[in-house]
Amino acid sequence: VQMAAAEAVHHIHLQNFSRSLLETLNGQRLGGHFCDVTVRIREASLRAHRCVLAAGSPFFQDKLLLGHSEIRVPPVVPAQTVRQLVEFLYSG
Repeated sequence: VQMAAAEAVHHIHLQNFSRSLLETLNGQRLGGHFCDVTVRIREASLRAHRCVLAAGSPFFQDKLLLGHSEIRVPPVVPAQTVRQLVEFLYSG
């Protein structure tokens, strides 16, 4: 029986990868690139990435699991609060 040669394992360590990833995603959001969901807050709207919203908020995750590509936030929630939440999800 011949043993297969062990595969080489390479490790790459990137400084501040998480921060860099969030900054890139936020830049894409601000530029309108790859955004696949709209958050409606009264008369205002925000474009975002569904994976970021779903990963950071159970409210958004539930809506997205139902297949929504547009999420209407209840009018009792202040628009500034929603904006700050989305900003936080993209900035950590």
